[in-house]
Amino acid sequence: MRAGTATPEELFELGVVMLRKKVFSQAIRHLDACLAAWGDAGGTPELKAQARNALGYALFSQEKTEEAVAQYTAAVQLQGDYVTAW
Repeated sequence: MRAGTATPEELFELGVVMLRKKVFSQAIRHLDACLAAWGDAGGTPELKAQARNALGYALFSQEKTEEAVAQYTAAVQLQGDYVTAW
């Protein structure tokens, strides 16, 4: 991580750990970095949907409701049957 060589999957996992610890600002940073690293070509739609849902939760926990809804919507667009994001 410190060397700047973390994979998007590692960034995702770190973001999820930060969510569990309720360190939402760091979760947002790592999940944003994960999604940016994947870009349009990387990651499966399912993983991207999970990352966007997790990001939505972190944003909602920081009372950034509109941004959270945008992430939940993006998660559903990637995976229409993703019940948690709905």
